[in-house]
Amino acid sequence: YFEGTHFSPGNQNDLEGILVSMQLAREASWKKKVVMWTGSRRNCGCGFNNPALKFCRYVGDKDCIPQYCEGFVQTDGVEPTALLEKDFEIALAEFLMIVEKWSYGSFSISPDASCEPWRWDWSHMDLFNKPLGQPLGPPLKSGHTFSRHFEHLSVKLSLKKTDYEESAHGVGGDVTFLPSL
Repeated sequence: YFEGTHFSPGNQNDLEGILVSMQLAREASWKKKVVMWTGSRRNCGCGFNNPALKFCRYVGDKDCIPQYCEGFVQTDGVEPTALLEKDFEIALAEFLMIVEKWSYGSFSISPDASCEPWRWDWSHMDLFNKPLGQPLGPPLKSGHTFSRHFEHLSVKLSLKKTDYEESAHGVGGDVTFLPSL
């Protein structure tokens, strides 16, 4: 079970948490273990919809909304589709780098099913409807860039450090989905 993969202890660089988590998930798959990957890049529950709450000014600030939730909370129930799709692209690409026969993924902004459905049910996303097929081999890694080819789709993920406010705990990336040749 992999959760909180975008958090790194203070003595590691910001990408170390996701890189190590991906490697450990691959190793578990090689040992024919069931892998549950929670690709949630943030936890922005409906409790943050309280208009009295303000956004945190710095990491570690208390009684405030984490900056990485900006755009995902206090939306008056309107789904922030573009933000969700960008978040999901990166989360799905990370999952596709580790996926094997007994791998399962979960993607959400909040595990709280009492919130608006778009926070925890992403089944309507277009990326879920693309044909994938079997992997044509393991992922290839060069630095912080991963690529993997499937029967019907190729994925390239370049992980990078970003501003804390912009992404999940400073981990972002560029993703490319292409039909396989």
